Amino acid sequence: MKKSYLSSIKILKQKIAFSALAFALPIALSAQEFPAPTQASVEHIRIQYVELHNVSESFIKSHIKLEEGLPYDQVKMDQSIRELYKTGKFEFIQSKVEKASDGKVDVVIIVQPKYRLDRISFKGNNQDLADDLKDELTIRTGDMLDEAKIKDDIEILKQYLVKRYYPFAKISYTVEKNAGTADASLLFNLESGEKLRINNITFAGNANVEEDDLRDVMKTDTWWTLTSWITGAGRYDENVFFDDIKKIRDYYREKGFLDVAIPHEKIEFDFPEDNRMSILIRVEEGRQYHIGKVSIKGNTLFTQEEILATAKIQSGDVFVPSKVDAATGAVEDYYGSRGYLSRRVIVERQPNLETNAIDLTFHVSEGNKAYVESIRIDGNTKTKNIVILRELALAPGDTFDLVRMRNSEARLKNTRFFNDANGNPQVTLSYEPTNIPDRYDLKIQLQEGRTGNLSFGAGFSSLERLVFYVELTQGNFDLLNPKSYFQGDGQKFHTRLQLGTKSTQALVSFEEPWIWERQLSGGVNLYYTESKYDSDTYNESRVGFELFLRKRLFELVEGKLSYTFENVGILDVDSDAPSQIQQEEGWRTVSKVGLTLTRDTRDSFIYPTRGSRFQLINELAGTVFGGETDYYRLEFRGSQYFKTYGEQVFSVIGKIGTVTPTEDNYVPFFDRYFLGGPNWMRGFDYREVGPDENEEPIGGNSMATFSLEYSVPLFHPIRFAVFYDWGFVNSNDWDFSASNYNDNWGIGIRMLIMGAPLRLDLAFPITTDDWNDQSSQFYFSFGSQF
Repeated sequence: MKKSYLSSIKILKQKIAFSALAFALPIALSAQEFPAPTQASVEHIRIQYVELHNVSESFIKSHIKLEEGLPYDQVKMDQSIRELYKTGKFEFIQSKVEKASDGKVDVVIIVQPKYRLDRISFKGNNQDLADDLKDELTIRTGDMLDEAKIKDDIEILKQYLVKRYYPFAKISYTVEKNAGTADASLLFNLESGEKLRINNITFAGNANVEEDDLRDVMKTDTWWTLTSWITGAGRYDENVFFDDIKKIRDYYREKGFLDVAIPHEKIEFDFPEDNRMSILIRVEEGRQYHIGKVSIKGNTLFTQEEILATAKIQSGDVFVPSKVDAATGAVEDYYGSRGYLSRRVIVERQPNLETNAIDLTFHVSEGNKAYVESIRIDGNTKTKNIVILRELALAPGDTFDLVRMRNSEARLKNTRFFNDANGNPQVTLSYEPTNIPDRYDLKIQLQEGRTGNLSFGAGFSSLERLVFYVELTQGNFDLLNPKSYFQGDGQKFHTRLQLGTKSTQALVSFEEPWIWERQLSGGVNLYYTESKYDSDTYNESRVGFELFLRKRLFELVEGKLSYTFENVGILDVDSDAPSQIQQEEGWRTVSKVGLTLTRDTRDSFIYPTRGSRFQLINELAGTVFGGETDYYRLEFRGSQYFKTYGEQVFSVIGKIGTVTPTEDNYVPFFDRYFLGGPNWMRGFDYREVGPDENEEPIGGNSMATFSLEYSVPLFHPIRFAVFYDWGFVNSNDWDFSASNYNDNWGIGIRMLIMGAPLRLDLAFPITTDDWNDQSSQFYFSFGSQF
């Protein structure tokens, strides 16, 4: 037995030795024939052409990193080949090393240059369309022939044809090469097919879902004469359409129809008349599934009833996959909010053949409760630690609550101090285990963003004509730290100087967001304004300050308590001005307190597409506060934005208010309500809507107005808008009679130029009151908005 074993070992050794010899022999022979490149110098570098000779040797050698007389380096050779390929002039490149005299080597570069395109042409059944396609090509005459680019261009052309309503167009190409001249001709063959617009999309088999609901899921839409030239509706794009089919399936599954099927072969395309296309989508719904028994396994810390109450899912509900996933996340959050970081929750879905429902079992692995050991901050190069720590809902020693950790991350993102170059939030909160059991560090990873902005420039509007401005803002200001360039304490600072042909403005604003390290912000605004565009009969100046406190009261509602003191000057009054204006000539002080409640969920401050903003304004001015004016103002403002189809937006904006005199039954005209102009009631001249005296607006004590606007994108960054404005101004307070209402309609253009909004509006009055006329109005404005 031992002898047999030793014999086997001997045979095995012989086989290994033979294999090694067989492997090493070619290498040894090769080494004898060609010296090791790292030990040999390069004697010559030769270029060998295949088929064409239309790229000079000097051009090729200029990209070769090897040099004659220096040692051969394979890494440099590989880099040289990559550099040559990057030029785009070669179809094929290869190198080889040949033995030369005295231990030297020759390097041979074998290249196959590409042909150069000298002609690009189209032929097909629609020559006018073919001519348009030439402008869509990225490849041009004079370029090297690159078939990969040609195929990419064909996809671009197909998409262009889809936009032109040729959904079934076919494009192929042929290339004719001339080896003598190294030129190539590219010919595209176009079969455009029929120009088609989707006239109708119908469904069959959808017994439980309305057709309109299914069509709302789809991006593919039918042609509509009034808007399709803008929206592109009515095009058939195969890729988009079959993505829509997937969306419909997902929509059905979210309603419990888990077995839904939409066979592609059963989708019918019909062409009832010229340039018209109808699509019939057959749906096989299957049956709707419901949730059967719901149970929890592995729970020892909390009862099944407590956990399921959080999951918000129960027996008898329609089985909705996203809700089941959300329920799983809710169970994880239930444990995570109580400090069980190592918990795991897996849901088991089990079809019940007896009840025809799907039973759910949540398997829970609870783990141990965790606590916050310490907080580690990384990346805040200018922002003070206290600014970050006060935004956190967790502190050392607290139970490690994952929900509060996520809320802390959201609050840090909302500061807008930490962003990348594109403005995307760069805040990440995570937890790391420590050497202490069940103790975790809260790790905060940040990237400081740009929080300051200095801008200057010019703007114009139909009221202001021309205006020059310089503006400085700092969102992470530090008033007492010049060494850090006044940055890092989370304060807000804003200053603006504006000089215009009809106005002057100076503003300085400061806000401390955490007074006494509490979530209470306060600040001051100092301002001076002078305007000449309110009227041709007088000039108005205002100089004053505002002190305020601001606090988040609940959910998204913010409260602001303010005190304002200003001196209002009515100057250079004409002798024929209305008596109410003449009696205000000179300076009058206004001292008032205010309470404003605001709720804002808009997705953008310049051009919102969804969300809302509601504001309730209360102001009380009186001699008791040291002023010379007495009144009470109550005003409500609201706006709601809806994204409809694609990037189209419908908005409703309005306000209603009244100002009531508290002494002498008198409110100065400069604090009354006016409508008309580029912001409210665009079909009327500035301040023209409402009472006047001798054709000079004097304002009213009550008003209401709203605007409806629908805007659609034409092409980036231009939008087209259609709007309707309605409103009235009445002389008396609490008088909301609409008998003297005004309304108008109009069209407009919206765009962003260098980050600043440009608005063009042309409006036409429909109904006018006793104080204005029927002439149309055109308003435009551009520049930095404050």
